[in-house]
Amino acid sequence: MTEPFSPALSLEEAKQFSDEAILEQARAHPKFFEILVERYQQPFFRASYRILKQKEDAEDATQEAFVKMYRFAEKFQKQEGIAFKSWAYKILVNTSLNFYRKKYHTLEFLEAPEDMPEVKEERNAIIDGIEQKEKRQFISSVLEKMPLQFQTILAQYYLDDKSYKTIAASEQLPLSTLKTRLFRAKKLFKKLANEEKEI
Repeated sequence: MTEPFSPALSLEEAKQFSDEAILEQARAHPKFFEILVERYQQPFFRASYRILKQKEDAEDATQEAFVKMYRFAEKFQKQEGIAFKSWAYKILVNTSLNFYRKKYHTLEFLEAPEDMPEVKEERNAIIDGIEQKEKRQFISSVLEKMPLQFQTILAQYYLDDKSYKTIAASEQLPLSTLKTRLFRAKKLFKKLANEEKEI
């Protein structure tokens, strides 16, 4: 759920709220969308530029992406568990790819731009980077609610990708004890994660 705030707030006061809350409020009060533009204009431009390689094209693609985000704000609100940043970057990347496609279609390039390795790599790197960061943030937020003995082993397991043997050694535990503790920890983690998603 997004936190509500009064439409009477100034733009400066509204900046304290999350992207999701601002987008929701902007549907009825467009002035608040300026906050999202201010927050993301530069990183969006840089991401688009890495695809298009032309300053003017990247500026146009970024502007068009913001227009789409505003127009489809209601569609975003209906998607549970999706962060604004991840949703917005996907729109930006797709818009930039469309610019790329139109540009090279005009020049009669035969190869579809989305099939070119460098374009696919850029798109995937941007989206995967965001999703990985959000995944780590989510895991960390759940771990904070767990007993310390579970936090330490699950952080090594989920965030550091360590093996059972390595974790057992670092925690000075017999492997059999670690496996039992991890089983219990994962069970609690799953329960708390489901509760977190419902908030």
